[in-house]
Amino acid sequence: MQKSILYILLAVSCVAVSCDKEATSVKKVPEIDFAAITFQQTDQKRLCLADLIAKSFANDELRARIKMLSGSDIADKHREIWVWELLNDPVFKNAIEIALKSGKSRCYATFGDFKNDLLSDPSLVLKIPDLIDLRKWDTAKQEPFLYVRTNDYVKKNPLADTVAIIGFHSSGLTDYYFGGVPTYLPVVLKSSEDHLLINKGGSLYNGVKFSTLHDVSENRLANLNFGQKSLENDGKTCFFVSINELIHQINQSDGSFIASFQAHPCTEPCVFACTPETDRRLAFDHIFIDNQNPNTIEYVYTNIFRANSHWILYDNIVPAIYYSEIKNGGQVVSKHKRILGSFRMNDFFAVKSSTTLIPEMHQVDCENITLCRLDAIYEVTDLKKIPSEPILLTDRIVENGTLQLSMVRLYFDQLSNPFPTYSGDPVLVNKFYSDNVLIYLPYCPPGTNIFGFNSVAIQLKY
Repeated sequence: MQKSILYILLAVSCVAVSCDKEATSVKKVPEIDFAAITFQQTDQKRLCLADLIAKSFANDELRARIKMLSGSDIADKHREIWVWELLNDPVFKNAIEIALKSGKSRCYATFGDFKNDLLSDPSLVLKIPDLIDLRKWDTAKQEPFLYVRTNDYVKKNPLADTVAIIGFHSSGLTDYYFGGVPTYLPVVLKSSEDHLLINKGGSLYNGVKFSTLHDVSENRLANLNFGQKSLENDGKTCFFVSINELIHQINQSDGSFIASFQAHPCTEPCVFACTPETDRRLAFDHIFIDNQNPNTIEYVYTNIFRANSHWILYDNIVPAIYYSEIKNGGQVVSKHKRILGSFRMNDFFAVKSSTTLIPEMHQVDCENITLCRLDAIYEVTDLKKIPSEPILLTDRIVENGTLQLSMVRLYFDQLSNPFPTYSGDPVLVNKFYSDNVLIYLPYCPPGTNIFGFNSVAIQLKY
Protein backbone atom coordinates (compact mmCIF):
# COMPACT_ATOMS: atom_id res chain seq x y z
CA MET A 1 0.00 0.00 0.00
CA GLN A 2 2.79 2.40 0.91
CA LYS A 3 4.58 1.54 -2.35
CA SER A 4 1.41 2.29 -4.33
CA ILE A 5 1.08 5.69 -2.69
CA LEU A 6 4.76 6.37 -3.42
CA TYR A 7 4.31 5.48 -7.10
CA ILE A 8 1.31 7.80 -7.36
CA LEU A 9 3.22 10.68 -5.76
CA LEU A 10 6.16 10.11 -8.12
CA ALA A 11 3.84 10.07 -11.12
CA VAL A 12 2.16 13.32 -10.06
CA SER A 13 5.52 15.01 -9.48
CA CYS A 14 6.71 13.91 -12.93
CA VAL A 15 3.61 15.39 -14.51
CA ALA A 16 4.14 18.64 -12.61
CA VAL A 17 7.77 18.81 -13.75
CA SER A 18 6.79 18.14 -17.37
CA CYS A 19 4.13 20.83 -17.12
CA ASP A 20 6.66 23.50 -16.15
CA LYS A 21 9.58 22.46 -18.33
CA GLU A 22 8.78 24.20 -21.61
CA ALA A 23 6.53 27.05 -20.54
CA THR A 24 7.57 30.70 -20.77
CA SER A 25 4.70 31.61 -18.43
CA VAL A 26 1.82 29.87 -16.73
CA LYS A 27 -1.66 31.31 -17.21
CA LYS A 28 -4.87 30.38 -15.46
CA VAL A 29 -8.26 30.28 -17.13
CA PRO A 30 -10.27 33.03 -15.39
CA GLU A 31 -13.64 32.56 -13.78
CA ILE A 32 -15.96 35.16 -15.30
CA ASP A 33 -19.50 36.03 -14.33
CA PHE A 34 -20.92 37.66 -17.46
CA ALA A 35 -23.83 39.14 -15.50
CA ALA A 36 -21.32 40.90 -13.21
CA ILE A 37 -19.44 42.65 -16.02
CA THR A 38 -22.42 43.47 -18.28
CA PHE A 39 -25.88 44.69 -17.31
CA GLN A 40 -27.75 44.19 -20.61
CA GLN A 41 -29.12 40.72 -21.28
CA THR A 42 -28.29 41.15 -24.97
CA ASP A 43 -24.65 41.77 -24.05
CA GLN A 44 -24.55 38.74 -21.74
CA LYS A 45 -25.81 36.55 -24.58
CA ARG A 46 -23.27 38.11 -26.93
CA LEU A 47 -20.45 37.20 -24.55
CA CYS A 48 -21.76 33.64 -24.43
CA LEU A 49 -21.80 33.48 -28.23
CA ALA A 50 -18.29 34.91 -28.48
CA ASP A 51 -16.92 32.50 -25.88
CA LEU A 52 -18.13 29.46 -27.84
CA ILE A 53 -17.18 30.80 -31.29
CA ALA A 54 -13.68 31.54 -29.96
CA LYS A 55 -13.38 27.91 -28.83
CA SER A 56 -14.28 26.81 -32.36
CA PHE A 57 -11.24 28.77 -33.62
CA ALA A 58 -9.11 25.87 -32.40
CA ASN A 59 -10.20 24.27 -35.69
CA ASP A 60 -7.65 25.33 -38.33
CA GLU A 61 -10.06 24.44 -41.15
CA LEU A 62 -12.51 27.03 -39.79
CA ARG A 63 -9.73 29.62 -39.50
CA ALA A 64 -8.87 29.07 -43.16
CA ARG A 65 -12.55 29.42 -44.05
CA ILE A 66 -12.85 32.75 -42.19
CA LYS A 67 -9.74 34.08 -43.91
CA MET A 68 -11.09 33.07 -47.32
CA LEU A 69 -14.54 34.62 -46.70
CA SER A 70 -12.93 37.85 -45.44
CA GLY A 71 -10.92 38.48 -48.58
CA SER A 72 -11.97 41.24 -50.97
CA ASP A 73 -10.63 42.96 -54.07
CA ILE A 74 -9.19 45.72 -51.88
CA ALA A 75 -6.32 44.59 -49.66
CA ASP A 76 -7.09 46.79 -46.63
CA LYS A 77 -10.90 46.40 -46.64
CA HIS A 78 -11.99 43.01 -45.36
CA ARG A 79 -15.52 41.71 -45.76
CA GLU A 80 -17.96 41.18 -42.92
CA ILE A 81 -19.05 37.56 -42.47
CA TRP A 82 -22.70 37.27 -41.45
CA VAL A 83 -22.69 34.70 -38.62
CA TRP A 84 -26.29 33.64 -39.27
CA GLU A 85 -25.25 32.41 -42.71
CA LEU A 86 -22.48 30.33 -41.14
CA LEU A 87 -25.11 28.20 -39.37
CA ASN A 88 -25.49 26.38 -42.71
CA ASP A 89 -21.74 26.07 -43.25
CA PRO A 90 -20.60 22.48 -42.46
CA VAL A 91 -17.09 23.63 -41.45
CA PHE A 92 -18.46 26.16 -38.95
CA LYS A 93 -21.12 23.81 -37.56
CA ASN A 94 -18.60 20.98 -37.13
CA ALA A 95 -16.16 23.27 -35.30
CA ILE A 96 -18.94 24.48 -32.96
CA GLU A 97 -20.09 20.90 -32.29
CA ILE A 98 -16.53 19.84 -31.42
CA ALA A 99 -16.18 22.82 -29.07
CA LEU A 100 -19.49 21.89 -27.40
CA LYS A 101 -18.39 18.26 -26.92
CA SER A 102 -15.26 19.47 -25.12
CA GLY A 103 -17.57 20.65 -22.33
CA LYS A 104 -15.71 23.96 -22.06
CA SER A 105 -18.51 26.27 -23.17
CA ARG A 106 -19.42 28.65 -20.36
CA CYS A 107 -23.07 28.84 -21.49
CA TYR A 108 -24.22 26.18 -23.95
CA ALA A 109 -24.77 22.44 -23.96
CA THR A 110 -26.36 22.07 -27.40
CA PHE A 111 -26.07 23.60 -30.85
CA GLY A 112 -29.77 24.49 -30.67
CA ASP A 113 -29.22 26.69 -27.60
CA PHE A 114 -26.37 28.47 -29.38
CA LYS A 115 -28.51 28.94 -32.51
CA ASN A 116 -31.44 30.41 -30.56
CA ASP A 117 -29.26 33.07 -28.93
CA LEU A 118 -27.64 33.90 -32.27
CA LEU A 119 -31.02 34.38 -33.96
CA SER A 120 -32.04 36.80 -31.20
CA ASP A 121 -29.08 39.00 -32.23
CA PRO A 122 -29.15 38.39 -35.99
CA SER A 123 -27.06 41.31 -37.26
CA LEU A 124 -23.86 39.85 -35.77
CA VAL A 125 -20.89 39.49 -38.09
CA LEU A 126 -17.32 38.28 -37.82
CA LYS A 127 -14.84 40.86 -39.05
CA ILE A 128 -11.06 40.85 -39.31
CA PRO A 129 -9.96 44.45 -38.65
CA ASP A 130 -8.78 46.19 -41.80
CA LEU A 131 -5.33 46.81 -40.31
CA ILE A 132 -4.53 43.07 -40.43
CA ASP A 133 -2.67 41.95 -43.55
CA LEU A 134 -4.48 38.72 -44.45
CA ARG A 135 -1.46 37.55 -46.44
CA LYS A 136 0.56 37.36 -43.22
CA TRP A 137 -1.99 35.22 -41.35
CA ASP A 138 -0.92 31.56 -41.40
CA THR A 139 -4.22 29.98 -40.43
CA ALA A 140 -2.63 26.53 -40.07
CA LYS A 141 -0.51 27.76 -37.14
CA GLN A 142 -1.86 31.09 -35.89
CA GLU A 143 -5.05 31.19 -33.84
CA PRO A 144 -6.74 34.56 -33.16
CA PHE A 145 -8.56 35.96 -30.16
CA LEU A 146 -12.21 36.83 -30.70
CA TYR A 147 -12.90 40.33 -29.37
CA VAL A 148 -16.61 40.99 -28.86
CA ARG A 149 -18.22 44.39 -29.35
CA THR A 150 -21.03 44.64 -26.83
CA ASN A 151 -23.62 47.43 -26.76
CA ASP A 152 -21.88 48.84 -23.69
CA TYR A 153 -18.27 48.21 -22.75
CA VAL A 154 -17.73 45.45 -20.20
CA LYS A 155 -16.20 46.00 -16.78
CA LYS A 156 -12.83 44.39 -16.30
CA ASN A 157 -13.45 44.40 -12.58
CA PRO A 158 -17.11 44.32 -11.45
CA LEU A 159 -16.18 46.47 -8.47
CA ALA A 160 -14.35 49.10 -10.53
CA ASP A 161 -15.29 51.56 -13.26
CA THR A 162 -12.61 50.40 -15.71
CA VAL A 163 -14.35 49.41 -18.95
CA ALA A 164 -13.01 47.62 -21.98
CA ILE A 165 -13.71 45.22 -24.81
CA ILE A 166 -13.11 41.58 -23.92
CA GLY A 167 -11.43 39.00 -26.13
CA PHE A 168 -11.74 35.19 -25.86
CA HIS A 169 -9.35 32.39 -26.85
CA SER A 170 -10.07 28.71 -27.37
CA SER A 171 -7.88 27.89 -24.38
CA GLY A 172 -10.30 29.78 -22.14
CA LEU A 173 -7.93 32.72 -21.69
CA THR A 174 -9.28 36.25 -22.00
CA ASP A 175 -7.76 39.59 -22.93
CA TYR A 176 -9.07 43.08 -22.22
CA TYR A 177 -8.68 45.71 -24.91
CA PHE A 178 -8.58 49.38 -23.86
CA GLY A 179 -7.38 51.14 -27.00
CA GLY A 180 -4.56 51.36 -29.49
CA VAL A 181 -3.42 48.05 -30.97
CA PRO A 182 -5.01 44.87 -29.53
CA THR A 183 -2.63 42.61 -27.66
CA TYR A 184 -3.28 39.59 -29.88
CA LEU A 185 -4.28 38.75 -33.44
CA PRO A 186 -7.93 39.93 -33.49
CA VAL A 187 -11.14 38.80 -35.08
CA VAL A 188 -14.16 40.86 -33.98
CA LEU A 189 -17.72 39.73 -33.26
CA LYS A 190 -19.98 42.77 -33.64
CA SER A 191 -23.17 44.13 -35.15
CA SER A 192 -22.69 44.90 -38.82
CA GLU A 193 -21.54 48.40 -39.66
CA ASP A 194 -21.75 47.93 -43.43
CA HIS A 195 -25.23 46.41 -43.64
CA LEU A 196 -28.79 46.73 -42.32
CA LEU A 197 -31.44 44.13 -41.59
CA ILE A 198 -34.54 45.78 -43.05
CA ASN A 199 -37.94 44.69 -44.34
CA LYS A 200 -39.90 45.93 -47.35
CA GLY A 201 -41.92 48.19 -45.08
CA GLY A 202 -38.82 50.13 -44.12
CA SER A 203 -38.44 48.80 -40.55
CA LEU A 204 -35.11 47.62 -39.20
CA TYR A 205 -34.99 44.28 -37.39
CA ASN A 206 -35.16 46.04 -34.03
CA GLY A 207 -38.39 47.81 -35.04
CA VAL A 208 -36.87 51.22 -35.84
CA LYS A 209 -38.27 52.89 -38.96
CA PHE A 210 -35.52 53.69 -41.45
CA SER A 211 -37.35 56.96 -42.20
CA THR A 212 -36.38 58.08 -38.68
CA LEU A 213 -32.81 58.21 -39.93
CA HIS A 214 -33.26 59.12 -43.58
CA ASP A 215 -36.16 60.83 -45.36
CA VAL A 216 -37.66 58.15 -47.58
CA SER A 217 -41.22 56.93 -47.96
CA GLU A 218 -42.32 53.35 -47.36
CA ASN A 219 -43.65 53.19 -50.92
CA ARG A 220 -40.26 54.07 -52.37
CA LEU A 221 -38.47 51.55 -50.14
CA ALA A 222 -40.91 48.81 -51.17
CA ASN A 223 -39.90 49.30 -54.82
CA LEU A 224 -36.16 48.96 -54.20
CA ASN A 225 -34.13 45.83 -54.93
CA PHE A 226 -33.03 44.43 -51.57
CA GLY A 227 -31.19 41.49 -53.10
CA GLN A 228 -31.37 37.81 -52.14
CA LYS A 229 -29.82 37.72 -48.65
CA SER A 230 -32.79 37.38 -46.34
CA LEU A 231 -33.47 36.16 -42.82
CA GLU A 232 -36.80 34.66 -41.75
CA ASN A 233 -37.28 34.47 -37.99
CA ASP A 234 -40.25 34.94 -35.64
CA GLY A 235 -42.53 35.50 -38.62
CA LYS A 236 -40.36 38.35 -39.94
CA THR A 237 -38.59 38.50 -43.27
CA CYS A 238 -35.69 40.93 -43.31
CA PHE A 239 -33.06 41.58 -45.95
CA PHE A 240 -29.36 41.97 -45.26
CA VAL A 241 -28.66 45.10 -47.32
CA SER A 242 -25.54 47.20 -47.79
CA ILE A 243 -26.15 50.68 -46.34
CA ASN A 244 -24.40 52.31 -49.27
CA GLU A 245 -26.34 50.27 -51.84
CA LEU A 246 -29.62 51.22 -50.14
CA ILE A 247 -28.69 54.91 -50.08
CA HIS A 248 -27.57 54.73 -53.73
CA GLN A 249 -30.90 53.25 -54.82
CA ILE A 250 -32.86 55.87 -52.83
CA ASN A 251 -30.83 58.67 -54.40
CA GLN A 252 -31.50 57.25 -57.86
CA SER A 253 -35.21 56.83 -57.22
CA ASP A 254 -35.80 60.34 -55.86
CA GLY A 255 -33.58 62.17 -58.36
CA SER A 256 -30.95 63.19 -55.83
CA PHE A 257 -28.11 62.88 -58.34
CA ILE A 258 -27.59 66.10 -60.27
CA ALA A 259 -25.39 67.25 -63.12
CA SER A 260 -22.75 69.88 -62.49
CA PHE A 261 -24.45 73.22 -62.05
CA GLN A 262 -23.77 75.79 -64.75
CA ALA A 263 -23.62 79.15 -63.02
CA HIS A 264 -25.22 82.22 -64.58
CA PRO A 265 -22.78 84.95 -65.66
CA CYS A 266 -22.35 86.92 -62.49
CA THR A 267 -20.15 89.69 -61.15
CA GLU A 268 -21.14 89.15 -57.52
CA PRO A 269 -18.56 87.51 -55.20
CA CYS A 270 -21.12 84.82 -54.47
CA VAL A 271 -22.59 83.11 -57.52
CA PHE A 272 -25.60 82.09 -55.44
CA ALA A 273 -26.69 85.71 -55.14
CA CYS A 274 -27.15 85.92 -58.91
CA THR A 275 -29.05 82.66 -59.23
CA PRO A 276 -32.85 82.84 -59.42
CA GLU A 277 -34.45 81.24 -56.38
CA THR A 278 -36.18 78.61 -58.54
CA ASP A 279 -32.76 77.43 -59.82
CA ARG A 280 -30.93 77.40 -56.50
CA ARG A 281 -29.58 74.08 -55.37
CA LEU A 282 -26.76 72.81 -53.23
CA ALA A 283 -24.85 69.58 -53.74
CA PHE A 284 -21.85 67.85 -52.25
CA ASP A 285 -19.30 65.91 -54.23
CA HIS A 286 -16.53 65.04 -51.76
CA ILE A 287 -16.23 64.11 -48.13
CA PHE A 288 -12.90 64.29 -46.35
CA ILE A 289 -10.98 65.03 -43.17
CA ASP A 290 -10.93 68.77 -42.70
CA ASN A 291 -7.69 69.60 -40.94
CA GLN A 292 -8.22 73.31 -41.57
CA ASN A 293 -11.37 73.34 -39.46
CA PRO A 294 -10.64 75.25 -36.22
CA ASN A 295 -13.07 72.98 -34.38
CA THR A 296 -11.15 69.88 -35.29
CA ILE A 297 -9.53 68.21 -32.28
CA GLU A 298 -5.87 67.50 -33.01
CA TYR A 299 -6.85 67.74 -36.65
CA VAL A 300 -6.02 64.50 -38.40
CA TYR A 301 -4.89 61.06 -37.46
CA THR A 302 -5.25 60.95 -33.69
CA ASN A 303 -8.76 62.34 -33.78
CA ILE A 304 -10.34 59.93 -36.23
CA PHE A 305 -8.33 56.93 -35.15
CA ARG A 306 -8.92 58.01 -31.56
CA ALA A 307 -5.85 56.53 -29.94
CA ASN A 308 -7.46 56.52 -26.50
CA SER A 309 -10.59 54.77 -27.69
CA HIS A 310 -11.45 51.49 -29.38
CA TRP A 311 -10.96 52.57 -32.96
CA ILE A 312 -9.37 49.43 -34.39
CA LEU A 313 -12.43 47.36 -33.55
CA TYR A 314 -14.76 49.88 -35.22
CA ASP A 315 -14.85 50.32 -38.98
CA ASN A 316 -17.23 53.00 -40.03
CA ILE A 317 -18.12 56.61 -39.66
CA VAL A 318 -21.69 57.21 -40.84
CA PRO A 319 -22.13 60.93 -41.46
CA ALA A 320 -25.77 61.99 -41.45
CA ILE A 321 -26.62 65.45 -42.69
CA TYR A 322 -29.60 67.19 -41.16
CA TYR A 323 -30.46 70.57 -42.59
CA SER A 324 -33.31 73.05 -42.30
CA GLU A 325 -34.20 76.21 -44.19
CA ILE A 326 -35.74 78.91 -42.02
CA LYS A 327 -37.63 82.04 -42.99
CA ASN A 328 -38.10 85.21 -40.94
CA GLY A 329 -39.62 84.61 -37.53
CA GLY A 330 -38.05 81.17 -37.24
CA GLN A 331 -40.65 79.38 -39.36
CA VAL A 332 -39.22 76.12 -40.70
CA VAL A 333 -39.76 75.87 -44.44
CA SER A 334 -38.46 72.34 -44.75
CA LYS A 335 -36.46 69.86 -42.76
CA HIS A 336 -34.76 66.74 -43.97
CA LYS A 337 -32.53 63.92 -42.79
CA ARG A 338 -30.14 62.31 -45.21
CA ILE A 339 -27.44 59.68 -44.66
CA LEU A 340 -24.59 60.30 -47.07
CA GLY A 341 -23.12 56.85 -46.76
CA SER A 342 -21.07 54.49 -44.65
CA PHE A 343 -17.36 55.23 -44.83
CA ARG A 344 -14.48 53.15 -43.51
CA MET A 345 -11.95 54.87 -41.28
CA ASN A 346 -9.15 54.09 -43.71
CA ASP A 347 -11.08 55.66 -46.61
CA PHE A 348 -9.88 59.02 -45.31
CA PHE A 349 -6.18 58.23 -44.99
CA ALA A 350 -3.22 57.09 -47.02
CA VAL A 351 -1.43 55.03 -44.37
CA LYS A 352 1.92 53.31 -44.36
CA SER A 353 1.59 50.38 -41.98
CA SER A 354 3.50 47.34 -40.84
CA THR A 355 2.02 44.47 -38.84
CA THR A 356 3.85 41.54 -37.32
CA LEU A 357 2.58 38.48 -35.44
CA ILE A 358 4.92 37.41 -32.66
CA PRO A 359 4.49 33.87 -31.22
CA GLU A 360 4.33 33.58 -27.43
CA MET A 361 4.42 30.22 -25.66
CA HIS A 362 2.26 29.88 -22.55
CA GLN A 363 1.04 27.04 -20.41
CA VAL A 364 -2.64 26.64 -19.63
CA ASP A 365 -3.79 23.67 -17.53
CA CYS A 366 -0.54 21.84 -18.22
CA GLU A 367 -0.90 22.32 -21.96
CA ASN A 368 1.48 24.46 -23.99
CA ILE A 369 -0.30 26.92 -26.27
CA THR A 370 0.97 29.60 -28.62
CA LEU A 371 -0.63 33.04 -28.60
CA CYS A 372 -0.04 35.46 -31.48
CA ARG A 373 0.91 38.87 -30.15
CA LEU A 374 0.20 41.70 -32.59
CA ASP A 375 2.78 44.39 -33.26
CA ALA A 376 1.73 47.25 -35.55
CA ILE A 377 3.21 50.55 -36.68
CA TYR A 378 1.27 53.27 -38.57
CA GLU A 379 2.21 56.43 -40.34
CA VAL A 380 -0.27 58.70 -42.10
CA THR A 381 1.26 59.84 -45.37
CA ASP A 382 -1.69 61.81 -46.74
CA LEU A 383 -5.33 62.75 -46.25
CA LYS A 384 -7.76 61.55 -48.90
CA LYS A 385 -10.97 62.96 -50.29
CA ILE A 386 -13.73 60.44 -50.95
CA PRO A 387 -15.37 61.36 -54.25
CA SER A 388 -19.10 61.07 -54.67
CA GLU A 389 -21.57 61.52 -57.45
CA PRO A 390 -23.02 65.01 -56.90
CA ILE A 391 -25.83 64.46 -54.38
CA LEU A 392 -28.53 67.10 -54.06
CA LEU A 393 -28.76 68.34 -50.48
CA THR A 394 -31.40 70.99 -50.99
CA ASP A 395 -33.08 73.10 -53.62
CA ARG A 396 -35.16 76.27 -53.52
CA ILE A 397 -32.73 77.72 -51.02
CA VAL A 398 -34.34 80.72 -49.38
CA GLU A 399 -32.60 84.02 -48.78
CA ASN A 400 -30.85 84.14 -45.40
CA GLY A 401 -31.62 80.47 -44.80
CA THR A 402 -29.62 78.34 -42.40
CA LEU A 403 -28.01 74.98 -42.92
CA GLN A 404 -27.40 72.70 -39.93
CA LEU A 405 -24.78 70.01 -40.32
CA SER A 406 -23.95 67.23 -37.92
CA MET A 407 -21.51 64.38 -38.25
CA VAL A 408 -22.94 61.51 -36.22
CA ARG A 409 -21.99 57.92 -35.57
CA LEU A 410 -25.04 55.67 -35.67
CA TYR A 411 -25.08 52.02 -34.63
CA PHE A 412 -28.11 50.13 -35.88
CA ASP A 413 -28.30 47.73 -32.99
CA GLN A 414 -30.61 46.58 -30.22
CA LEU A 415 -33.31 48.92 -28.99
CA SER A 416 -32.39 51.12 -26.08
CA ASN A 417 -33.21 54.63 -24.93
CA PRO A 418 -34.04 57.15 -27.68
CA PHE A 419 -31.36 59.69 -28.54
CA PRO A 420 -32.68 63.00 -29.96
CA THR A 421 -31.32 64.10 -33.31
CA TYR A 422 -30.92 67.71 -34.26
CA SER A 423 -34.22 67.55 -36.08
CA GLY A 424 -35.91 66.72 -32.79
CA ASP A 425 -36.81 63.20 -33.90
CA PRO A 426 -35.70 60.31 -31.70
CA VAL A 427 -33.25 57.79 -33.10
CA LEU A 428 -34.07 54.45 -31.51
CA VAL A 429 -30.69 52.86 -31.97
CA ASN A 430 -28.20 51.70 -29.44
CA LYS A 431 -25.73 54.55 -29.89
CA PHE A 432 -25.96 58.04 -31.30
CA TYR A 433 -22.79 60.10 -31.15
CA SER A 434 -22.43 63.57 -32.59
CA ASP A 435 -19.36 65.67 -33.11
CA ASN A 436 -19.54 69.46 -33.14
CA VAL A 437 -22.48 70.88 -35.03
CA LEU A 438 -21.75 74.00 -37.03
CA ILE A 439 -24.58 76.24 -38.21
CA TYR A 440 -23.95 78.34 -41.31
CA LEU A 441 -26.19 81.33 -41.97
CA PRO A 442 -25.07 82.23 -45.50
CA TYR A 443 -25.06 79.90 -48.47
CA CYS A 444 -21.85 81.48 -49.68
CA PRO A 445 -19.10 80.16 -47.42
CA PRO A 446 -15.69 81.76 -47.97
CA GLY A 447 -12.86 80.08 -49.80
CA THR A 448 -13.32 76.57 -51.09
CA ASN A 449 -16.99 75.99 -50.19
CA ILE A 450 -16.25 73.57 -47.36
CA PHE A 451 -18.74 72.91 -44.61
CA GLY A 452 -16.91 71.22 -41.78
CA PHE A 453 -17.68 69.10 -38.76
CA ASN A 454 -15.46 68.23 -35.85
CA SER A 455 -13.16 66.14 -37.99
CA VAL A 456 -15.05 65.42 -41.21
CA ALA A 457 -16.09 67.91 -43.87
CA ILE A 458 -18.08 67.93 -47.08
CA GLN A 459 -17.17 69.95 -50.12
CA LEU A 460 -20.11 71.76 -51.69
CA LYS A 461 -21.04 73.16 -55.05
CA TYR A 462 -23.97 75.25 -56.24
